[in-house]
Amino acid sequence: MVFMDKGASLVSMPPTSPNPSAPLSSSNNRYRSLDLWRGVACLMLVLYHSTFYAVHEMHLGSPSTWSLQGIGVCLVQFCWIGVPLFFVVSGYCIGASMESLQRRGGSLRDFFVRRFTRIYPPLWAAAFLATVIAVGVAWFQTTGLANQQSPNLSQFSAAQWIGNLTATESWRATIFGGERAWLLPNTWTLCFEEQFYMLSGLLFAVSSRRFFSLAMAMALVVVIVRHLCRYFGSSTEGLFLDGHWLMFAMGLGVYQAGKLRGRQRRMLLALLIIGAAYGLVERLTAPTQGHRHVGEYLAIAGLFSLTLIWLKKWDQRIAGSRLTRPLAWVGKRSYSIYLTHFPLVVGLAWLMARAGMNSDGMTLALTIPICLVLALPLGALFFRLVESRYIPAPYVAATAPAQDHKELQPNPGLS
Repeated sequence: MVFMDKGASLVSMPPTSPNPSAPLSSSNNRYRSLDLWRGVACLMLVLYHSTFYAVHEMHLGSPSTWSLQGIGVCLVQFCWIGVPLFFVVSGYCIGASMESLQRRGGSLRDFFVRRFTRIYPPLWAAAFLATVIAVGVAWFQTTGLANQQSPNLSQFSAAQWIGNLTATESWRATIFGGERAWLLPNTWTLCFEEQFYMLSGLLFAVSSRRFFSLAMAMALVVVIVRHLCRYFGSSTEGLFLDGHWLMFAMGLGVYQAGKLRGRQRRMLLALLIIGAAYGLVERLTAPTQGHRHVGEYLAIAGLFSLTLIWLKKWDQRIAGSRLTRPLAWVGKRSYSIYLTHFPLVVGLAWLMARAGMNSDGMTLALTIPICLVLALPLGALFFRLVESRYIPAPYVAATAPAQDHKELQPNPGLS
């Protein structure tokens, strides 16, 4: 997720006449700076949620409202792009995990047990914490500005509780009917992650050797189905069929790009460019805001995928830089930060707004720094006390030296 693993190693016998189409070794395919990118995406989303109650004084159509602080808040509003970044990284990591599973002869049962253990106990702990916070907000809230992001627990149905605790709420309502209600509103992305994992396991069961081909074929199926459903007025909201699988598939493409050469690699790059262009067209022409927003995601995911492939040649240098270590530190704890930051950050922004301190300038100078100073240590504490207990194998960072078929644990954190 939103996501990490690594690949393989081939016998190092340098050929006298290299085959330009031969796959690269897994040591070359290992992407060591993924924690850095998870950290970037995680911080972007914390920043984005910190501005939920900002006044937004600047309006592009009114130059008289333009100001430096207004530009700053407007830029932070684009930090939602952390979501497609997370989905791409998730696809990369599950691709590496599946290849590792196939090479080691592991079972799908092991794959699903690891995903369950990695995701659900921390989610349940965070849900308990969010419940305590929601009860406190309900007690504190009287009149004036309402915290619209805080759940009204008294109105939750049994189905909504189950949907939140199983990370199925995004598609539960689409399949079974009823309204959606979120204990942690940002966990809608985790609902997609669970679908990605489930579908990946099913494709692997169909043919482990053709997993990547099947995943790309599924991307084509998703494009066809989402347009057919749009034409006939059927909803795919909350399902991977609404287009989110395409971002995951782009991450799989990034993983494959590290293994391919020659014509196969060029074909893969062309597919990623087509995916980004498709997203841009959707953003400009889709009939609804929801479809246009997915188009934005796809365009960003495609560009990010191409950027990761381009940066691969400098991966080791980037991962080893002292400048990137703080971001990698955040990335390793991104799932914990993802689970814990939302009620804290939005609650603080709400309190600042109640106190009349939600101007653009105050948001940049006070709200955002306070949110970061509190959210990151809370996430680190949650990682140490909760998440680290449920990592089924020793957590191997993306910057670790290559080891033979070592599987990194996917980190599902996103927003």
